[in-house]
Amino acid sequence: MAELGRLTRKRKKEEVTVKCVTSSVYSVYEKTLCLCVAQAEEPHNPREWYMLKISSEKDEEKEAEEKLAKKLGKSFRFYGTSSASVVSFVYRIGGYCGKQRYSRNVRYFDSSHPKEGLKTGPRTICARCDAAVVGLNGNLYVMGFDGGGASLDVPSVGGEFLDTRLVGEGHAEWSALPDPPSNLGSKCLFAAAFGGDFSSKILVLNLYTYAMCLYDVPEKSWESLDPIVEYYSGFTGHPVVVGTNLYWIQGSNV
Repeated sequence: MAELGRLTRKRKKEEVTVKCVTSSVYSVYEKTLCLCVAQAEEPHNPREWYMLKISSEKDEEKEAEEKLAKKLGKSFRFYGTSSASVVSFVYRIGGYCGKQRYSRNVRYFDSSHPKEGLKTGPRTICARCDAAVVGLNGNLYVMGFDGGGASLDVPSVGGEFLDTRLVGEGHAEWSALPDPPSNLGSKCLFAAAFGGDFSSKILVLNLYTYAMCLYDVPEKSWESLDPIVEYYSGFTGHPVVVGTNLYWIQGSNV
């Protein structure tokens, strides 16, 4: 038990003694704080007891992430992650873990059941950072990697996909996609799914070289497209997709 301390109540000269005790009587992932208040003249004769729940139940992986966050800094959980929506689900993939390490973690959130919070999904085949992610027909596709320029940052698998309809059943797994054309590269990629004649295809664009490819989902094949040769070099951000059009917005320029 911690050494007794003193706390003076406001507007009163009377001194009280406060004892703080942490408790892990419950689940190892749930902690409570017991607070005992007594008068200074009778420090071992408690007048009041308080019990405060200071953490909610967490799964093991969540607690492991928090321990790692304390060592590497909490920002890594948000830096370099990629997000995409599939029906009512929003997925967050990968990210930078610090010290040239990258994450395979997948977290998802069901907007139709917001009280359930973030859940853990199946991990990707290889680590991803600033990857291109898009949802199409119940599947989630992720391609590329951008970890800073070193040759070791090239992903072992250029792209992969997940059948999100199996995630809730607990046996969903990522599957590798065929390797894309070499001119597409693996960094600074953007992916979009279109409708109409392109309803079963995914456009993947390199935002710096403007090389473009189409991935045919049923055929599991890639098709190289002519790159955009006339473009303004300042438009290197992600475009907005409307129908089959891509719009780049930079300040007041479109």
